[in-house]
Amino acid sequence: MWPLARLAKVHGTQLAGADFFCEAFTEFPKTEIKRLLICGAADTGLLATLCGCLTDRLSEVRIILADRCQTVIDQNRRLAERLNLSAEFLVSEFSELQIAPVDVIVSHSLLPFFTFEQRVSLLELWRQLLNPGGRVLFSNSVFTSAPSVDRVSRFQFDRSGILSVAKQLQFSAEQLTQLQQSLDVMMEKSSTTLVRPVEEELIAQINQAGFEIKSWNRIASGIAERGPYSSSDSTERIRVEACLATKS
Repeated sequence: MWPLARLAKVHGTQLAGADFFCEAFTEFPKTEIKRLLICGAADTGLLATLCGCLTDRLSEVRIILADRCQTVIDQNRRLAERLNLSAEFLVSEFSELQIAPVDVIVSHSLLPFFTFEQRVSLLELWRQLLNPGGRVLFSNSVFTSAPSVDRVSRFQFDRSGILSVAKQLQFSAEQLTQLQQSLDVMMEKSSTTLVRPVEEELIAQINQAGFEIKSWNRIASGIAERGPYSSSDSTERIRVEACLATKS
């Protein structure tokens, strides 16, 4: 969806954080990046952006893409083939990821897909996978404070609204039952997915995992978006672009 959304604009739209990633790579001498892990491949926008950032040294860097979804791995593999890029593609749960150490780990908008506890485990995994002197670069949207409405209440609010609209559209009894069942499944899963980090909590988790923050850029993003996982809550969100290093 996101590649099409970017291409739909006349001049295209860069991936959020594209400039940050490119600037961060300029601080690495060419000889210091031999292996790069993209953790959470997402759509092809991230790989394409990093290839642009590393144009002058792309042939010297081994790129490893890891994601839990076969579809996005296949999309990125096709892009790599078009670019004649030699890369490694892994479909794996991140907790089960087993690869040789890398020099840089790049992640984009991945953290909301983990619970609070899982996020700590992911950060600890990143630390274990880094070579000495390595860096983690990530761009992610975060809340500036804890949302004022808990997630289950927000979802329950929208769930009722969805059912109300369905009745107005004269869904049959059978269709309403199927919709109700689907919403029940979504509500059950919503308690452990799409948990946007709170900035202060994320900083604490980063320190807990054994990282020091080399840079932390806060970019205004606006009020929390409306959607099936939100309601009238007006918690502010920002985008954070961060560079992490393991503590000495």
